[in-house]
Amino acid sequence: MIPDVAPDGTVRGVFSIGIDITERAAAEQQLRALTGTLRSVTEAVPAIVAVLGPDLRFRFVNSAFERWRGVSRKQTIGRRAAAVLGAEEVARSRPWVQRVLAGETVDFEFDGTGTARVHQLAVSYIPLRLDTAEQDGFVAIAQDVTSHRREAHRLLQLSQHDALTGLLNRAGFEAWLDARLGEGAGPLLALLYIDLDHFKPVNDAHGHSTGDAVLKLFAQRVQSLV
Repeated sequence: MIPDVAPDGTVRGVFSIGIDITERAAAEQQLRALTGTLRSVTEAVPAIVAVLGPDLRFRFVNSAFERWRGVSRKQTIGRRAAAVLGAEEVARSRPWVQRVLAGETVDFEFDGTGTARVHQLAVSYIPLRLDTAEQDGFVAIAQDVTSHRREAHRLLQLSQHDALTGLLNRAGFEAWLDARLGEGAGPLLALLYIDLDHFKPVNDAHGHSTGDAVLKLFAQRVQSLV
């Protein structure tokens, strides 16, 4: 409401302007409802979830993100990714960010520093589109797969190494050989066959536990030589 002021300063009346905000209020209510739904869903899933705009400012994060980074939503929402995650981490993820902002859904694995240690993360970037099909940032979803990767590595080590000596077994040797050949190192490879003479009398005279100790020591000495 705007007063109609006469030249002598008296108020002659009032100009009143009204704008129908029914649609805007309904849209805001719908947005609040969607935000509440998003928060409920993202709190229920065992994953780190964040929504970023095209300017790489955070619009939303769930509590798993807060625990991972050790920062609250209040310290995150509205801030740029570099300010929250660090310039180095953002620079490493730039190739995937460029792809998702170009409209592509991307999946990758990433070593991301959390509150106390480095986490191995399985990450998905998903384009965020408006009703008009225009892209408006992206959703980042990450799962900490550190323990899974560690266990997978442990099982691989067990399957490819001799339990007694720690040396490669046949499966491990073949995997190593395939990798070297794949790198084009075939002409540089040489193979030695070593026969461990007079080992049986050690087992016969001193028992298998002593024989095992001799094998372990032999393995260590061979490794130190090559």
